Amino acid sequence: MRKELSGFELPTGGYCRFADLSTVAAQRSFSMKKALMILGGLFLAAFVLVGALFAYMAVVGQGLDQESKAYVMETVPVLCSAFDLETFKKHASPELLKAGSPEELTKILIWLKGLGQFGRIIEVTGDANISYMLGSGKVVTAKYRAKVEFETGPATIQIVLVKRHDGWKYRLFTINSMALVPQSDPAPSPS
Repeated sequence: MRKELSGFELPTGGYCRFADLSTVAAQRSFSMKKALMILGGLFLAAFVLVGALFAYMAVVGQGLDQESKAYVMETVPVLCSAFDLETFKKHASPELLKAGSPEELTKILIWLKGLGQFGRIIEVTGDANISYMLGSGKVVTAKYRAKVEFETGPATIQIVLVKRHDGWKYRLFTINSMALVPQSDPAPSPS
């Protein structure tokens, strides 16, 4: 059933009609309802997606934490006991190997031998991270701080690992120890 539109004649000879206000209000209400339903559906989908992502990260992240920490616990004693270039190359990422020439790396490793015999790992703290980057995709890294003992005293090792198709590799391996600081002779006291 169609309602007739009322209107009036214009002085110029035309005719102007008015729409039935209940029809306009119903159309506007339907459009608003539809828009809110679509917006609510999108919000719900985004909420479910974020929840699923957090659940995935919690499960996968915990496994990566355990895996990377086990790698650190296994390889730090090997690297610190030998301090030789071949062992270092076996566990280093290409980025770390590009940080210096083989001659420079050998000099650093010889200098680190000044720490003496490796004793033990006291504590390892840190965790793994997953990030998604445009261009490079998923990147899995882990950052750790290992407190260790050498023959000459305690040291702290800053570690950054990167996971590749062939497993974990060191991207950063920095040892800080007071035993590496050159000891200067005390200044003679003035007499």
